[in-house]
Amino acid sequence: MSFSLSYWSLVRTARTSILALFLGLCFSSANADFSITDSLRALPDGTFVFSSPATTETFRAGLFLDQKMGNGTVHTSDQTADGTTKISDGFPKSSEGQTVFEGTLQTAESGETLLFRETFVKTGAESATLTVSVHASKPTRQKALCLNFLFGKEFRGRTFLFDGEPVVVPEKVDNPCLFFTPHGKGVSQIVIPGATQMLTLGGGAFDVLFCQYPNGQVSLRLFLVPANTEVTDGELRVELSAAPYMTTPVDIRAAANRAFHDETADDERGGWTDQGPKNDLRVLPVGKRSFGNVPFNILDASENSGRSCLVLGLNRQNLPKSAEIPLDGQKFSYLYLLHASAWTPRGTGILCGTVAVDYDDGSRQTFDVQSGRDIGDWWDPVSGQNSAVVWKDKNAGGLTVGLYLSRFRVKEQGISRITLTPAGDSVWMIAGMSGVKEGIIPAMPNDTDVPVTIVMREDDDWKSFTFEKDIVAGSALDFSFLQDAPAGKYGPVIIKGGRFVFRDRPDQPVRFFGTNLNSEIVTGLTNEECEIIATRIAALGYNAIRLHHFDDTLIKEGATQPEFDPKRLDRMDYLISCLKRRGIYLVTDLYISRLKGFPEKYSDITEVKFSAAFIPEVRDNIKAYAKTLLEHVNPYTGLALKDEPALATLSMINEDALATHYTIDYLNRYPRLRKAFDESFAIWCAEKNVPVPDTPAKDPELLTRFLTDRQTALYADLSAFVRSLGAMKPLTDMSHRALYVMAIPRNTFDFVENHGYHDHPEFTGTAFASDTINHNKSVLGDLSELLRYGVPRIFGKPFMLTEWNFCYPNRYRSESGPVVGAYAALQDWDGIFRFEYSGMKVTAFGQTHTWSFNTVCDPLQLLSERIAALFFLRQDVRPASTRISFAVTPEVWKLPFTHDYLRWETLKNAWFPSNFAELGTFAQIGSNLVTPEVTSIPAEAAVAFEDIKPLKPAIPVVPAQGDFLRGLEQAGIIDASAIRPDQGTFASEGGQLFADAKQLSFRAVTALSECLVQAGPVQHGNALGVKDNTTFSTVFAGSLDGQPLMDSRRVLVLHLTDLSNSEEKRSEIRGKLIFARGSSKYPLLIRRGTAEISLKNRNSGTPKIWAIDVTGRRLQEVVFQVRDGEIVFVATTAMSGITPMAYEITWPAPAASQETAQSSL
Repeated sequence: MSFSLSYWSLVRTARTSILALFLGLCFSSANADFSITDSLRALPDGTFVFSSPATTETFRAGLFLDQKMGNGTVHTSDQTADGTTKISDGFPKSSEGQTVFEGTLQTAESGETLLFRETFVKTGAESATLTVSVHASKPTRQKALCLNFLFGKEFRGRTFLFDGEPVVVPEKVDNPCLFFTPHGKGVSQIVIPGATQMLTLGGGAFDVLFCQYPNGQVSLRLFLVPANTEVTDGELRVELSAAPYMTTPVDIRAAANRAFHDETADDERGGWTDQGPKNDLRVLPVGKRSFGNVPFNILDASENSGRSCLVLGLNRQNLPKSAEIPLDGQKFSYLYLLHASAWTPRGTGILCGTVAVDYDDGSRQTFDVQSGRDIGDWWDPVSGQNSAVVWKDKNAGGLTVGLYLSRFRVKEQGISRITLTPAGDSVWMIAGMSGVKEGIIPAMPNDTDVPVTIVMREDDDWKSFTFEKDIVAGSALDFSFLQDAPAGKYGPVIIKGGRFVFRDRPDQPVRFFGTNLNSEIVTGLTNEECEIIATRIAALGYNAIRLHHFDDTLIKEGATQPEFDPKRLDRMDYLISCLKRRGIYLVTDLYISRLKGFPEKYSDITEVKFSAAFIPEVRDNIKAYAKTLLEHVNPYTGLALKDEPALATLSMINEDALATHYTIDYLNRYPRLRKAFDESFAIWCAEKNVPVPDTPAKDPELLTRFLTDRQTALYADLSAFVRSLGAMKPLTDMSHRALYVMAIPRNTFDFVENHGYHDHPEFTGTAFASDTINHNKSVLGDLSELLRYGVPRIFGKPFMLTEWNFCYPNRYRSESGPVVGAYAALQDWDGIFRFEYSGMKVTAFGQTHTWSFNTVCDPLQLLSERIAALFFLRQDVRPASTRISFAVTPEVWKLPFTHDYLRWETLKNAWFPSNFAELGTFAQIGSNLVTPEVTSIPAEAAVAFEDIKPLKPAIPVVPAQGDFLRGLEQAGIIDASAIRPDQGTFASEGGQLFADAKQLSFRAVTALSECLVQAGPVQHGNALGVKDNTTFSTVFAGSLDGQPLMDSRRVLVLHLTDLSNSEEKRSEIRGKLIFARGSSKYPLLIRRGTAEISLKNRNSGTPKIWAIDVTGRRLQEVVFQVRDGEIVFVATTAMSGITPMAYEITWPAPAASQETAQSSL
């Protein structure tokens, strides 16, 4: 299988780079249309992918123009490049062995347009020439016009060669300039040290600047023309060639003592670990093989007297206590081992063996081989600091097994022998040894796994899984009891005391628990289909829906104003009426993703959203759309949307934050926007009586002030218009990001809205049209990732998370419902909406595979949602009573790190800090803007970077610069024993929730429900227990009759493992999971998992346990036992003939109730 994986996002790369070279693993993407060499491919978006096996390491190169004629300051980001590129229509053009790009480079400083041409010509299997030429219609002043290679932080410590002169990239930035050649004294050959091979640049005498940025990145610039000159024409020709490192396998034939295959377990003869034919290493390919691009000679036992590897054990019978390998004076720079251990000690840093190197001069060098650092277990291998997993497979027993690559720096002198000596109780297995002679050696990644590509098919671990989508009415999975129909029965939603309430029920706050319906599902269903969708939504327990990505579908084809298609509008009207009848409220945005209905053509929705802040005509168009949408009378409800009480809230523009790491890029990308921005910025600067900077990024503090002012003004303008229509809904804007400075505009909104995802996919090429990359981690490892999305919430205003998801194929996503539902309830948020249920009829009504976001085809997520419904909407989890606010002032932009959002690599500095977000595991967290007029905040304590004036009433204000956890503890606000980041444990106020980041476990214990999430075998709550758990799972028990769990006579039990598409091509690398777009099929596959589940219940009578399917239909009774007052049964996703994830437990009604029922007949 093949895809293209880049360390740098291709979306980012395309901003200022025409050429992007990636030295790393390359799978051939669907986008990689133009093959140049075996390693080099050109993509249609103007980027190039350079590949070599067994690493994801990348670097990129692009045309770089700098017009700032200052003192030669090295830029810290490509975003400061003064220009933007555009590929001409019809390009790239590709023929046999050649690819050509043409386009324009528009300078931001002088407004000049430069024409460029790039030509790649294949000259060999692993070589090519690149010619870059630039032409200006008139002489254009420039500081630097060059081909700029940008390397990541992983190149620190490596050696580059400039005409043979070594230049080492330091670990810490000292002098930014590492190497420089004056004009006329160029370099003819440059060698770049990749992780697995060398890339050589030659073919000319290059003027070079080699420098290191403060963020650790490294830049290599080859100048097209001399620096600080005027340019009319410039050209650069580079010869590129790739070559592997020179390595020599070490001969271990004489010392080998066992084979990879073992026919009889425990016969004390082996081979391998002597565990039999289903647990050996016969799947390892033999012969001359490369692992991590280091060649090894893997011995074939049939050609070496039945011996292919070294297996050593200090305290094992029939295993050698050491092995000696003669080298006869061979010289290396590094020694590589391909090896693993068995019965490996738990923990890191435990001695498992030593490598002793004896030299011809009589000296000896000894290296310790430590667990977790230099070696790991061959089962389920995980990379360490000096132990990269470079081969993985499944053996006959279905176990994932692997080998590690470790390296040791040896003296470059003759070696007489190498002695390997095991230590402790583990067994040390060595499959191969090799030495590297080069001065530049392959980098040893400290956390890189070799890609293991598999096709997901039914086997012992995965079982075929089919499902239906309509819930059986009245079943254990019919959660429609959570609605209070019809929506709007208590009047419109208003805000009182910082909470959403209904006008006619003002003393009872309301929460909204929902999902997103998108596109075709909103405007393209028949009446019958609308009824089906609304019934399903109600059965899932949702009381709210966000209508999303439908605005473009409403507009007539060819319309230059927001004119609606009557048929599609009618389809939406009917859907709204169906949802309203079932007690389901609505939220939406006035601009989402519409490109139709404008007099001008816009490149993409980003241009529209940013332009709304600076171009009045764009705002007027959005207002016209809003007027048409809100004043239209729905024939099925008899109400205009502006008067519809089922419409709970409105947001102005979806995800329109002006302060982002893309801000400068957007200004360079869209000429109309840049012109309007410059005019607006100049007027604003004049009003503030400050000079206009040469470029926006030159004064980031001023730019930040301007952007926050414009964001506030944008909301004020649009919200005032909506109010003028008579739409008295709670209003908001800017539904994403968690920057300090965003508190300023958010303070003017009626409520705060944000979006947040766990494991949102990255893409190997064009976003949402190429293969996806997921980090495949549990959120329990870092709960601040989730809770940081709630920090922008302003105490005193409602808060909703209107987009969230734990995206497929993350293997831990069964945790999503309980973790989000529980912590949202603890935080007392006002709404959570998963993105998305469905946006296409084919997924909503067909038998199709799932993908990153939709849940209609992912029953695992839909079952997990039931847990969230009970925790959050039924309010099983109590809110924390303590509130801690992060206080900022209207001058927060004076803090230098608040401007770091302008660069991707420093973006997180501008976010509310993660250790503050961790407080959300214990108390409610949020933020507040403290002004001279507002000197009180509705919280029990505050944390602040700024000097906050005394608050009234007085509450503790703890400096954010220090250990504010300790400060809050000393102030009596928190119990520091509950929040232990050093231990990885987090307990909530009141103790209902407990998470262990190191064990990847979570426990929620409430009166009505309990949930246990675990990677380990055992966990217990009060009523619910799990034992003998075999895989990461979410186990839940919830009362369905409103009684406490121990007294409930109808209980839902869930046992969730993982679901996958079938035939899906997956690769795992660097701990990330990549799956090939277009490879997925239906039916799904369910991961085999087993757990013994126990449940305490005080009811008399004999219960019944039913395995049920995802519709709630009872499949078969389950055998159980009663032990010490607990019901105990074994839950398995691979039961005979069925694959259940849910169970229904019922108890007979008490005898008195039965007699009463009979007498009434």
